[in-house]
Amino acid sequence: MIHQPMSMEVRTDMSQDRHNPIASGRRPRSVGAALLSIVAALMIAACGSSTATSSSGGGKYTIAVVPKSVGLFYWGTVHAGAAAAAKALGVNIVWKGTETETDVSGQVNILQDFINKHVNGIAFAATDAHGLYGTYLAAKKAGIPVVNIDSGLSPQTPPLVATDNVAAAAKAADILAQQIGYQGDVALLPFVPSAATSIQRQQGFEQELKKYPNIHLVAVQYDQSDINTALSEMENILTADPNLKGVFAANEPGVIGVVHALLERGLIGKVKVVGFDNAPDEVSALAAGQVSALIVQNPYRIGYLGVQEVVDLIEHKPVPHFVDTGSIVATKANMDQPAIHKMLVPPTIS
Repeated sequence: MIHQPMSMEVRTDMSQDRHNPIASGRRPRSVGAALLSIVAALMIAACGSSTATSSSGGGKYTIAVVPKSVGLFYWGTVHAGAAAAAKALGVNIVWKGTETETDVSGQVNILQDFINKHVNGIAFAATDAHGLYGTYLAAKKAGIPVVNIDSGLSPQTPPLVATDNVAAAAKAADILAQQIGYQGDVALLPFVPSAATSIQRQQGFEQELKKYPNIHLVAVQYDQSDINTALSEMENILTADPNLKGVFAANEPGVIGVVHALLERGLIGKVKVVGFDNAPDEVSALAAGQVSALIVQNPYRIGYLGVQEVVDLIEHKPVPHFVDTGSIVATKANMDQPAIHKMLVPPTIS
């Protein structure tokens, strides 16, 4: 049975930071220093290290919740949802992740440690769809129920609570097409080639773009979920195609890196940016007109339902194989509408 996620205190100081180079539109004195400060802020917002932290709801069971990393704002909101579920259901969660989304072996080690400790259940977002499948099988052999959250496996054997990333990325293609007048060259920045979410967003964007014969996808470069890499890749794309009209940056670091590249070249507004997620710097850029649209997921619900489904499996209750937690398109024009604003300003643990 799916219960409605309980409400939590909402972070309200979002994005009107006058010292934020993205929000203000000012060119930073030092891009490197600015990027370091943004990374630090994001890591603090996302609970900042690979050290495990516990959220107790009474201790009936202990459930390990393992994100793809703890270095992004997004995962702080997943954590908030998981903690709310733990409190509501009377269980403990142990939250632990690697510093980066590319540390596949690090995630395997964290999960194996939880398997060895024989926690009651595990919810995890796979950094590598194929590379984590064996670890899932090890948990299954140990009799530990597993649910994937956000990012799944190949094959997708355990239940999955996530965004329909193919459909969400199709929305990105449609809004970008509209923004550039349905013609011109565009680029795509997925993130980690082996991550299911990146694969699905690339697939959804490329498939939907075929509807627009006068739009040409001229570059696909992976940002490795790293701001500096996204910045560098975007600079290379702009050098190769000075007539570029738009870009879809498929995750948070990609958006921030792309906006910095456009700021450096004075191309804000000339190259339309559609991004993914709702970190404070992304929302600031949306409000400032530096980003045309954001595809916004519901990570709080992903964390909440992920823990709830693990509890249901422990108690031998049926769960759906896939729950689509939904996505919306946020623009400067609609971002103050109550329903959109609620998605842009989610609960988070910092």
